[in-house]
Amino acid sequence: MTRKSYEVIASVIRRHRSEDTSGVSSGTLSMVADSLALVFQADNPRFDRARFFTACGMDEDGIWVI
Repeated sequence: MTRKSYEVIASVIRRHRSEDTSGVSSGTLSMVADSLALVFQADNPRFDRARFFTACGMDEDGIWVI
């Protein structure tokens, strides 16, 4: 995958969190982001988990900041 792919996925997660009308809980979105980060790390050793979480709207530990 490319950096642009990671950015698009993070923006979708962030958008669903901020809309809060999707019916998806924040906890579920956190688990999805964490699971995706594990897959991305396995696929790309240079993948930056903290940067991905930031792009999703979370801190580097996966706690929502927005």
